[in-house]
Amino acid sequence: VAELAPGVQFDSGGNMTIAGQLPTATSFSLDGVSTQNPRIGGPNRDLFPSVEGIAEFRVNTSGNSAEFSQPTDLTVISRSGTNAYHGSGFWYFQRKDLNSQDQISGIIPTGDANTFGGSIGGPVTIPHVYNGKDKTFFYFDYEGVRLNSDTSISTNTAPAQWRTGDFSGSGTTIIDPLTGKPFANNMIPASRINATSAKLIPQFFPAPTNSEAALTSPNLITSFPGNYTVDGFDGRLDQNIGPNHRISGRVTQKTIASIGTDAALGAGGAGDTTYNPLMGAFSTDSDLFNVAATYSWIIRPNLINDLRFGYTRPNYTFGYPQAAEGNAIVSGAGIEGLPGPPK
Repeated sequence: VAELAPGVQFDSGGNMTIAGQLPTATSFSLDGVSTQNPRIGGPNRDLFPSVEGIAEFRVNTSGNSAEFSQPTDLTVISRSGTNAYHGSGFWYFQRKDLNSQDQISGIIPTGDANTFGGSIGGPVTIPHVYNGKDKTFFYFDYEGVRLNSDTSISTNTAPAQWRTGDFSGSGTTIIDPLTGKPFANNMIPASRINATSAKLIPQFFPAPTNSEAALTSPNLITSFPGNYTVDGFDGRLDQNIGPNHRISGRVTQKTIASIGTDAALGAGGAGDTTYNPLMGAFSTDSDLFNVAATYSWIIRPNLINDLRFGYTRPNYTFGYPQAAEGNAIVSGAGIEGLPGPPK
């Protein structure tokens, strides 16, 4: 949504830039609580409420007040309950049958996607005990995403002929390093192929999908499976303590599991078209949490005191199956003397 605001753009890395500033020159907050990424700057881009839970967002492109620490700012305000009960439900979907075939790879992207959820809010009322009208309000929403994010891989790998030392169709002369002369028929004798290297080639270079002996065009064209899953919720309570005092609290929790060729790209990325399938599915698990509490006191008509507390915690875990196979790969190749485990 923010991208539609004047002066907002995204760079090639998917980072938001406002008014021509660097991504790190913009402050981001949720209900007045910073959601900055302290390591590299910019926002924790997945830490935001459900679209249903956003009451307001504001983009400040210049002339920021002293409360903001950066030249530009994007502020999001969450929704609260009201005196009337309101709820919503939604489901957006996309299916493979609605997609066209990729004219280069010949693959029809699965693209099956589901975004679903709902919200409810209103006064907190206990019959015959407590009437929360004009006093206590609640709001809760849930949003889930299920996205098949397959990637069409189109890259180069070692041709089948090269793996046995046959470079006769490579179009390049192979020189014997011992004599300085070309190998006969451009073929390396089996006795000259290192046994350890021969074992490691199939571990790190996937088999080609065509029989070409030269790298004139990509010889590994395949589809690599992936999926993107999100489960998130927002909960908020508001309490009016007389006409001049109000307290509120909100909790946002989101878990994201992204699996595929380059899960760090998330749902908005196109995946890594040069990814090595032998690495196994690359995964990024994100556990995002944000809590905020506010106490507002109208001291007099021209003086307001606003006290805020907040805590943000993003945890990320990255990995791929081959990363845990070092000991087995090294042992199978017959390599000795390396430090470890793990190797």
